[in-house]
Amino acid sequence: VMVAKILKEQGMYISAYTFNYNSEIGNNCNMDTAKATDAAGELEIELHTEDISDVFFAEVVDDFICSRLSGKVTNPCFMCKVAILRQLYARTIRERADFLALGAFGRNESFFSMAKEETMDQSNLLAFSGIPADRLMLPIGGFLARDLIRLAFNMGIEDIETYLAVKNTSCCLTTKAQLAELSVYVPSFMKGKGQVVNNQEYVIGYHNGIFYSTVGETVEYTPVRGKNLSSFESTKVVEIKPEQNTIIVGNETALQKNKAVAVNIHWFRAPALYKPREFVIRFDNGETEKASLFYSIANTALLEFSHVSINLSRGRKAAFYENRELMGRGEIGPLIKEELYI
Repeated sequence: VMVAKILKEQGMYISAYTFNYNSEIGNNCNMDTAKATDAAGELEIELHTEDISDVFFAEVVDDFICSRLSGKVTNPCFMCKVAILRQLYARTIRERADFLALGAFGRNESFFSMAKEETMDQSNLLAFSGIPADRLMLPIGGFLARDLIRLAFNMGIEDIETYLAVKNTSCCLTTKAQLAELSVYVPSFMKGKGQVVNNQEYVIGYHNGIFYSTVGETVEYTPVRGKNLSSFESTKVVEIKPEQNTIIVGNETALQKNKAVAVNIHWFRAPALYKPREFVIRFDNGETEKASLFYSIANTALLEFSHVSINLSRGRKAAFYENRELMGRGEIGPLIKEELYI
C-alpha cells in the first residue's frame, strides 16, 4: 500500500496483483483478497486477482518432493515467494509495464543490494527470481524502519510494524499430515523401510521412508531388537543417501561444519578470484554467515566459513554479497572430504 501511494502521488499509472492458490496441502498463505480490494478501492487503482494453483504445485510442491527424494534440504516458503516474484514479472512483461514495483526487498541501481533496514531485506529472493535489476522499482528499500513507521503514519497506514520483520521460515508442507498427503506422489520405493546408521556405521534401526525425513530433524525409526541404544541417543539426520535408502544420524556437533562446496553458482557480477575473497552468505532461511571463497570452477566454489554453521546442508539456497551488494547465487552441494582443501 505504501509503495502504491508513493508511486500514485508521482503520477504513475498502477496495476496491482494479488495471487491465491487452491490447495489443502499448503498452509493458508493466500493473500488477503478483501484487504487488497479495499486498499485498491481507496487508492483507485486496478486490482487483478488470479489463481496460481498450477504454479504452486509445479514450482513449490514438485521442488519440495524432488528435493526430499534426493536428500536435499529445501525451504518451501522461500521457493513460494520466488515463484510469486516470477509470476509478477511475467505479468509485467505481458502488460508491457515499464517497471515492477515491490516493497522493501532490497535496493537496486544498476545491480541489487541489501535493503537499508536489514530486518526487511529479502534481496536473496531477488537473486533467484530472474528479474533484471533495471525492470524493478524498490521505492522503500533505502529507508530505515523508524523512517518507514513515520512515513506510514503520515500516510494514514496502520499496522506497518507487522511488515517490518521478514522471516523465510519453513512452515509449509512439512507437517506429518501434509507429508502423508504428498506421499501419494512419491514412488513406493522411496517410502519403503531402510537402514538408520550412526556415525560409527552401526545400524541402529529402520526408518519408514526417506521422504519423511530431512537433514537437521530428529528421525523416527524402529530400533534394532536386542541393541543397547543408550550410546545411540543422538538421532539428528546428518545425511540422506537416496541411492542406498539410508539415513545417517548423529548429534548436533555432526551438523556443524565450517567448510562447504557451493554448486549451480550464477554470478551477477563476476569477482576476481586470484586469491581467497570474503563474502557474506545469506541462506534461504534468512540466516547470514561470513565465508571465504577460494576459487570458482564451472559454477562450483569452495567455501570456508569464519565459524561452524548448521546451514551447510546439501540443497540450501545461498546468495553471495560483498559490501552489501548482491554478487551471485547458488546452493550448498554434497558433503566434501577434508583432503580437498589444500
